[in-house]
Order: sequence, then C-alpha cells, then structure tokens
Amino acid sequence: MSIVRNIIRLGGIEEAKIRSVPFSGSYALVIKVSQKIKLKSEKHWVLEPGKYLYIGRASRNLKARIERHRKRTKKNHWHIDYITTNVSAIIKNVLIFPDKPEKECSIVQELIKSSDLSVPILGFGNSDCIRGCPAHLIMAKTTLKTDCEEG
Repeated sequence: MSIVRNIIRLGGIEEAKIRSVPFSGSYALVIKVSQKIKLKSEKHWVLEPGKYLYIGRASRNLKARIERHRKRTKKNHWHIDYITTNVSAIIKNVLIFPDKPEKECSIVQELIKSSDLSVPILGFGNSDCIRGCPAHLIMAKTTLKTDCEEG
C-alpha cells in the first residue's frame, strides 16, 4: 500500500481535493529527500535519501501552517523546518484531517504499526507529544511506493 493510500485509509484528504483548507486539523507532509541531509549537528540528526512523512497539527490557522512549511526561507522554529528549508527535500503532497488537530498522535501510532514504515530519528517533531510517540517523522522503506511518483 502506498504512503498516501495509508493516510487516506486513516481519514486524510489530499489538499488538492479540498475546496478550502479548514481552520484547524492534523496534517501529513509527504516529503522526498534526494540527498543526505545533516539537520542539527548538535543532535547528530541525519536523514538519508528517501521518502518521509511528517505528521503535525494546527489548532488554528492550518492553511498558514502548511504555507509556512512550503517556504524555503524562514527561521527554523520547529524540527520540520530543518528539513523543509533544505534544497534536497521537496514536499510532494499534503494530506489533511479536517478539524481534528487532536488526531495527530493516533495517526502516527497507526502508521508506525506498518512494516513498510520506520522512525528514522527518535524524538523528531514530538517535543509537545502527549501520547508518547517515538517521533512524528516516519520514513518509508525504499521498496514502498508513494503516490508522489504516480502523479
């Protein structure tokens, strides 16, 4: 099953298929990394080339949050900014769980049950996690297809 289909199965809707982005919700960024990225030298965080999912939430201004993730030039505030500001990373798709910001952790916990997905960096993106997720960044195994290449 592809990454995007996995997220749709959990209730996500592709951003392109939503007429208007809701005020709040959880979201999944589908990210392709083309070259090794050293994210934070003091933490020794490194991402290998591959396909990743970042699961986040916005209790308000979801559209602005997603737009911010797409900007290359910005001050690094959240862990994900270290990826999205790097030219080797491209956001290929965004899936939204409208009006359900509290669903962020349950999405992560469902996805990491899949043998096709793994956690590349413990603690990445989950500094405010209340359900004990190992991370909110997930890596697809290299054999797993994403819908990114299909369309």
